[in-house]
Amino acid sequence: MFHDLQHIRHPEHFRWFDLPFWKALLFTAAHVSRTVLAVSPATAADVLRYYRLPPRRVRVALLGVDPVFFELAPRRREPFLLAVSTLHPHKNLDGLLRAFAEFRREHPEFRLTVCGLHGFFTGPLHELRERLGLAAAVDFPGWIPREELHSLYAHAWAFIYPSFFEGFGLPVLEALAAGVPTACSDIEPMAGIAGDAALRFNPRDPAALLAALRRISFDEALRQRLAEAGPKRASQFSWRATADATLDALVACAGQQGQP
Repeated sequence: MFHDLQHIRHPEHFRWFDLPFWKALLFTAAHVSRTVLAVSPATAADVLRYYRLPPRRVRVALLGVDPVFFELAPRRREPFLLAVSTLHPHKNLDGLLRAFAEFRREHPEFRLTVCGLHGFFTGPLHELRERLGLAAAVDFPGWIPREELHSLYAHAWAFIYPSFFEGFGLPVLEALAAGVPTACSDIEPMAGIAGDAALRFNPRDPAALLAALRRISFDEALRQRLAEAGPKRASQFSWRATADATLDALVACAGQQGQP
């Protein structure tokens, strides 16, 4: 199962002493496997492009969403923006902090919570938060219990996901299911996953990111449309479908045993 090929697409985000192992082990795994499962068509395309496998050996098993997220939509929204992301460089959280600093000068009542594992970019993000004067306005709670995460989705005013690169983008799907007005990068595979149920923007354009923060927070017609469209879109993804696709691949592999 391949979630992404970031070690090939963006090797600059890996520590120099880790990268050779990522390259060697994943290359070997791909070529000794009868079937490679990818979590999105974008990841499957990368596997075919960079590993040059026969197309018949690569299958897609889209990820799903926990049904509990669909129960969160009717909750009361509070004035904070939510991002759920590991603190890694490719997530563009530094760009989000800069845009939020400008946004908060206009709307000081808003806060930002960036919830996720403290990754390679944690130190620089904390330093940037201090330099921008956002220490009292931006929270990095790290990895939290699922119940706390559900509460954040239930009460967030809006969800923002500015990543430069993704293999799937599961937090976007969770936000859609929870009925949170959502803005995300206009990149694959997230654009295909979210469709018209999210406000999409160019993550490499700071002005576009700031504009997305403003619209997802104060364009009431847009917020209402996205809140209604999100759960409908997310209902097309289920872990049962993921399991079925995975089982189909396993059965097919078993049937190929002994074949060249």
